[in-house]
Amino acid sequence: GAINVLIDENAICIKKDDYVFNTRTIIADFPNWKFIINGMTTDKTATVLKSDLSKLMKRMLIFARDNATAKNGITFDIKDNKINVKAIADKGKAKDKIECIQSGENIKISLNAQFIQDYLNSTNKDTINISFRTAQTPVIIKPDTNTNESMYMMMPLAMAE
Repeated sequence: GAINVLIDENAICIKKDDYVFNTRTIIADFPNWKFIINGMTTDKTATVLKSDLSKLMKRMLIFARDNATAKNGITFDIKDNKINVKAIADKGKAKDKIECIQSGENIKISLNAQFIQDYLNSTNKDTINISFRTAQTPVIIKPDTNTNESMYMMMPLAMAE
């Protein structure tokens, strides 16, 4: 069948057979992301194999999906060249760790495991840098290369102990 597309100044509607997709346009100024990124500084980095981190995120998401206080929230404790990860949910908790190359001081931070997995699914690089400043400031995830081909910035979650 035909695909019908209806567009007005605030919305788009796409219809095909029994399926309807509606979306609204956002009328707002997009944040000045170049200013935000150029002003960021990090002094701690964990360099990790993408395959190890992806497998870890998939295991942790089994529990983190049901975290009542922070959906998909997991705690990273980076020290002694290891990323120690903990996920807690009503049905139990999980702890695991992977090796990393750590530079800078130790850091404990809570992050959204699904957001990390989304980035990992989007890159074909084998080695990933996760860079931090504090547990309350944005985290930068990008390939361990000298190029600026991709970068993912995410805010940490409030840490629950």
